Amino acid sequence: MKISLWIYFREGISAILSMQLRSFLAAFGILAGVASVVAVISCGKMATRESLRQFEKMGIDFMSVTALPKDNDSGKNSEILSQAEENIKNADRAILEENAYAVLYYPIQYLNTTIPGSIISLNSRMLSTLKILPARGRLITNVDQNNLLCVIGASIAKNISKITLQNPVGKQIRLGESTFTIVGVLGNMPENMFLDFDMNNAVLIPKSTETAIGSPISFDHILLKISPDSNINRTQQNIQNWFSKVTHMNSYIRTSREILAGRNQQSKILMTFLGVVGGVSLLIGAVSVMNIMLISVLERRREIGIRISLGATSMNICCMFLSESILISFLGGIPGVLLGLISSLIISQLWHWEFEIFIFPIVSGLLVTTLAGVLSGILPALRASQMEPVEALRTE
Repeated sequence: MKISLWIYFREGISAILSMQLRSFLAAFGILAGVASVVAVISCGKMATRESLRQFEKMGIDFMSVTALPKDNDSGKNSEILSQAEENIKNADRAILEENAYAVLYYPIQYLNTTIPGSIISLNSRMLSTLKILPARGRLITNVDQNNLLCVIGASIAKNISKITLQNPVGKQIRLGESTFTIVGVLGNMPENMFLDFDMNNAVLIPKSTETAIGSPISFDHILLKISPDSNINRTQQNIQNWFSKVTHMNSYIRTSREILAGRNQQSKILMTFLGVVGGVSLLIGAVSVMNIMLISVLERRREIGIRISLGATSMNICCMFLSESILISFLGGIPGVLLGLISSLIISQLWHWEFEIFIFPIVSGLLVTTLAGVLSGILPALRASQMEPVEALRTE
């Protein structure tokens, strides 16, 4: 007897409606498992994109050297570090460019209101190296090195907008003991673990104006641009040895590649945990569907016997119960895909990622749903198709 797919679908819906509570309970396990699978894949892709996005503008061939002075003489340390910056290229031929900067923690005030943030003293070349562009106004240039001018980050500008609705460009802001004029505002920038400060919560000032803020400043951070074809480990060791020999200070060196690898490792750990949770939920859901289908086979033995007596083949009976199993799985799978996307949206907001919808997680979720339905329905379907009609008809 040849039966169309539509009939299998219709019969499956009728069977599910006749055992609503059991069907929905079984589908719930599938829902949780599929949601976890979709969330795992989506978050994995977003985490990878986010890690790459942090370095897509500046590149990955950078090192950050942080000096660890042994005494508190800031004037002496500043002189030593200034000489180190000028000569650090001697440490290794792979160094293409060096930029020293200081992270300062002095009060930031606008119209007598204190704004949280840090002050970064740097040269204009570093902004070019990091490929930073202003959203409004302009950046600091070489001409501004002796002028009390500054560029503010997006979060600083947002806090200022709560005080006044006027454009902050051209307005004055008090940094420590001096008043600076705002010449530019940066756009919102992704978090970059390579830098020792948050660009969104920073006020950037010319390197030669830091003494106007307070006491002498020690430029204990050096950003190095490295040749792409260099041996990164050897270069890192050479820099560390040279820095210790010349400055008699300890140093902490990070590479952008190390940070990128660390972020990817963190993402893998998170994804593995969610994957295990999703796999267990999916397994429980599949077992629940199988149990329900086995019970359904026992309860419908007389119906099976009648169908076989009227000409239904073993394949027809097998397909009938298999279609029911797949439909129950999709009853949980489709909402599971939606829940997985919502979960990935929530996770992206918590981790400050840019949310994206990928086709692969959705397709994967639907494939997992189908696979769960087929695997959980094979045994009940085979058992139903192998029933003897005479024995089945004797069932009350």
